[in-house]
Amino acid sequence: MQNGFNESFNGTLRNECLNEHIFSNLLEAQEQIEDWRKEYNEERPHSSLGGRTPKEMLQEHCSYICGQIESHMNKIGTTSIFRWTYKRGKVTV
Repeated sequence: MQNGFNESFNGTLRNECLNEHIFSNLLEAQEQIEDWRKEYNEERPHSSLGGRTPKEMLQEHCSYICGQIESHMNKIGTTSIFRWTYKRGKVTV
């Protein structure tokens, strides 16, 4: 069974990275692919995400979920367990 999202990603990776470079060794390939991956996930807006990057989308989603958990814990009067992991929209230890 094929997955349309995977097929699309594989085609993008092939066209924008693998077909554009000639790698002389494995380390060079790993570095080039990692650079492309970071740009793809952290810098490039995606139309399927409403013009946001995957990193921005993940941050928004995590902030929303953490906010929902915090709100629920405040309602039931239990906050001390959760406070150490959620501060100002970021999960921290």
